[in-house]
Amino acid sequence: MGETSVANVTDQICQQLAKLLEDSDIRMDDIRPESSLVDDLGLDSLKFVDLTLALEDVFGLSKFPMQDWVDREAQKRQPAFTVSALAEVCLEQLRVARDQPMNVIQN
Repeated sequence: MGETSVANVTDQICQQLAKLLEDSDIRMDDIRPESSLVDDLGLDSLKFVDLTLALEDVFGLSKFPMQDWVDREAQKRQPAFTVSALAEVCLEQLRVARDQPMNVIQN
């Protein structure tokens, strides 16, 4: 993934959420940066697992820290668990991954 922005990351997350929620009444147009993953979109623990795997795949992350993010968000006053908050942590993880040197395997 090239240069990333919050808007690009947010768009990717919205697309993944739309795929995860395609069997529900939620449409892509219903998913906004301020949408709550729990209250507005109805994500349950299984959907959070699916979302974690999707984010790892889409953004090329080896391990997305979903539980750490959930724990942090649970401590916040409202609004918590928003698409934009998730985009920020994804962007943070992408920056960390970009700044880490590649491991070279030597034989």
